[in-house]
Amino acid sequence: VTVDEMMELSLVATRIEHSDAIDSAITNYFDKPAEVLSNYEIKKFVPFDPTTKKVTAVAVNKKTGDEIVVVKGAPPVLMAYSGVEPEIFTKAQAALNEKSERGFKTLGVAIQLDEATWKLLGFISILDPPRSDTALTVSRCRELGVEVKMITGDQRLIAVEVAKQLKLPNTLIFEKDVFNSNSVVADQAGGFGLLCERAGGFAGVSPEHKHRVVTALQGLGHFVGMTGDGVNDAPALSIANVGVAVADATDAARGASDIVLQEEGLGTIVKAIYGSRKIFKRIESYLTYRICSSFTFGFTFTLIYTASGYNFPTWTLILLSILNDFAVSSSSKDQVVIQRKPVSLNLWKVGTTSLVMGLMSALQVWGFVHSVIMLEPGEKHFWGLKPKNNNEVFTGCETAAITFMSLLIVLQTDLIAARSPKPFYIFSTQRDEAGHFLGVPPPGLEVLITVATTLTIGTLIGILWSDDIVVGSGYGMEGIGWRNGALVWAWGLMWFVFIDHAKWATLGIFEMSKSRREGGLSWRVFFTNVLELPWNKEEKEAEKAKEAENMRQALKKFDPLEGLDREGSLRSQAFSVGLAAITQELADGVQDQISHQDALLQVETLQNDPQLLRVISTMYYQILQLQKRIDTLEAEKRR
Repeated sequence: VTVDEMMELSLVATRIEHSDAIDSAITNYFDKPAEVLSNYEIKKFVPFDPTTKKVTAVAVNKKTGDEIVVVKGAPPVLMAYSGVEPEIFTKAQAALNEKSERGFKTLGVAIQLDEATWKLLGFISILDPPRSDTALTVSRCRELGVEVKMITGDQRLIAVEVAKQLKLPNTLIFEKDVFNSNSVVADQAGGFGLLCERAGGFAGVSPEHKHRVVTALQGLGHFVGMTGDGVNDAPALSIANVGVAVADATDAARGASDIVLQEEGLGTIVKAIYGSRKIFKRIESYLTYRICSSFTFGFTFTLIYTASGYNFPTWTLILLSILNDFAVSSSSKDQVVIQRKPVSLNLWKVGTTSLVMGLMSALQVWGFVHSVIMLEPGEKHFWGLKPKNNNEVFTGCETAAITFMSLLIVLQTDLIAARSPKPFYIFSTQRDEAGHFLGVPPPGLEVLITVATTLTIGTLIGILWSDDIVVGSGYGMEGIGWRNGALVWAWGLMWFVFIDHAKWATLGIFEMSKSRREGGLSWRVFFTNVLELPWNKEEKEAEKAKEAENMRQALKKFDPLEGLDREGSLRSQAFSVGLAAITQELADGVQDQISHQDALLQVETLQNDPQLLRVISTMYYQILQLQKRIDTLEAEKRR
């Protein structure tokens, strides 16, 4: 059979419409595939089944009238069908492995001669490399704290090569035998779930295997996302926390997914992560501010009515709420820093921070207003405020304007304070390659404009309002003049600094408490690292250098074979090679000043986890066994 004849028969077992990458490669071999296929009448077509790993087509050749059965699928399956002799099978498998190591997917093509006889026509090797942007997508996902694992039906050698092309840090790809209930590797890892955690991926799997990997990771408390495009991905897509179907996915995959991408490639997933974390941060800031403002309103008016006996005009409260809502609406456009790890809402932290800010805001407004209300005739106000028209005390209308301006200023400055975990004067304008801020950015232009507009309008109302304009019942309001207005502003700005730093300290205490639970944190480290005081930069750099040196010493003392139950010299040698490579990677990480704490944690994990050591030993043992087998075959070929 010639190559063209084999390709023509393979086209019979190919879908021209809605074709995947493999079918498209076969179709593109012909200039006019539809014209070639018109020579055959397709009587039956059985699509690819991930269980049998083959496609079957029954067709009639219109020129000869002969009925043929064409099968296209995994080479080992077709070689088994065709009864290939062991010697030929061995040579073919060696050739297939060589193709797989270079990233080629190989399909076998066979025809049925009679009910019991099949003839293998040959193999088709197809290079289906990852998209050019996939490696960058994987890298950015990892930067955002999302661990990427590969689950594929392809052979393991192909999966390993693709993992290298994608620069996955973990290329420990397991085959489907680890899914067996008596798998030694899974037992040595401490169970199938822990094996899934530590694996870089799985190859040669079926739909139920993908489903099992997702459920195993979920069982360990992980939030699992899954991408796919075919029918065999549908079970895993449906059970995943977030199922994502790619742009050219089948209807089954689309129906099982939560999200369907409209653009080709996986880059949209990174955009979605960026977007969702921006939204999360804005919601967190909004909740902090909304709860804070509710506390401010509630505490302020409770104290003014009960402790000061002042009847604040209701209509001014409505006006204040309208102005405040105008400013708050801009928070949806605010600039935010994207967290580099998955985040969750800590309601205790949000609530406590809001309570601290709201209580301080209410006390400063009420204390200021109360001092005005309690002013005796002829007594000077402590902050220098003076009643208008040489009155001995402030009128109720003037008090309303002071209360209005004080509340307006504190509510707007609280909006600026709530958007950042740091003081308002600590921000960063540096961006990464994707254009995202590396640190807490300054307020967005929309926020600055709306806050400034709100404060300007409110200040002019508080300074210039005429007592002739009365809305509703109760006291009216009378402007307090430019001098008094400036003094109210000075009081509000001074307290803004106090409130902002109280928020900073509150959040720092939460971070310190979290760090103590995760391994301990001293007050000195709290002020240096959590609060990030700018004058401690040199000291922090010195601590990093010391940490790196400690890491180097730990690696020098680390004996990877210590405490391991060794099973023969070959196994010991395999383990030594594997752990030497790992420790060298960790040492390189320290040398490059990259995540020293994480690297140290990995070394401690290796030292304290004999099950993990045995898993690594087993894998490298298998690699050496495979290399030994290849060397034997090459020696036989030379003879």
